[in-house]
Amino acid sequence: MKTSMNLSCALRRFGLEKAIELHAKAGFDAIDFSLHPFVDMDWQNNCAKLMPGEQPILGDGFVDYVKGLRKYAESLGLTCNQSHAPFPVRVPQIRAYLKWAIEATGAMGGEYVIIHPDNDADAAANAEMYRELLPFAKEKGVKMATENMWNWDYTPGVDHAVPAACSHHEDFLAHVEAVGDDYLVACLDIGHAEMKGLDTDSVRMIKTLGPHLKCLHVHDNDKWHDSHAEPFTMDVDFGPIMKALKEAGYQGDLTLEVDSEFDMDVTEEEALAKLTHLANVAKKLVKMFEEA
Repeated sequence: MKTSMNLSCALRRFGLEKAIELHAKAGFDAIDFSLHPFVDMDWQNNCAKLMPGEQPILGDGFVDYVKGLRKYAESLGLTCNQSHAPFPVRVPQIRAYLKWAIEATGAMGGEYVIIHPDNDADAAANAEMYRELLPFAKEKGVKMATENMWNWDYTPGVDHAVPAACSHHEDFLAHVEAVGDDYLVACLDIGHAEMKGLDTDSVRMIKTLGPHLKCLHVHDNDKWHDSHAEPFTMDVDFGPIMKALKEAGYQGDLTLEVDSEFDMDVTEEEALAKLTHLANVAKKLVKMFEEA
């Protein structure tokens, strides 16, 4: 089981090349190739916004550029195990970048690209989106992974997560089975599964998804909010989760999705210290899995 982490925290501060270098030095085996910061959501205008400045990954020659990144990462002993496509997919300008994300993932050597379902669509409607992408994904040799999502009810007295696409273990399985193809698998977001109001948990997700589960997003929370905190700092109990993964015969990697975005004035040394700590946290989780 490889240790991996989302590249997004470091790339916003240091750019892709330096972010890759820092993750290698920190001791990770692989990276979750974060593509969503380059095509982000403009919530005020309900449309996509591209990362400012000249970004080669968004240009016509992005495939060659990403292949160069892959060669550089591999020279440092780092591989790409998965990536994260832009979201939310309900926005047409963002959905238009899904094939770009698939192709960039393939160029980077990633096996899986996590593509969120439309939070407010059912399994049948989301299956249409994934089926449209299937021929292209197969051409590029990249499998798509859907992820358990959540919505929020801000009503006084409620103020917690409410159902969304894949948020319940049975609906998650229904989404995967609605496509019925090996090129659509499941990425379990452990933090999302542990949020208040969703009538599920990570262990039930793992047991229900079985062999469809190929990827993880691992982070901690207060069993209420989507905190994306580092594991062992809040309230999620990772012992039973690692045991369930072991019993289910999970053969994928351990990928952190921690929201520890660096301030724009953080030094390389400070960032490296934080990433090294997180790499050690990931290794602790792998050991728990191996010993479960």
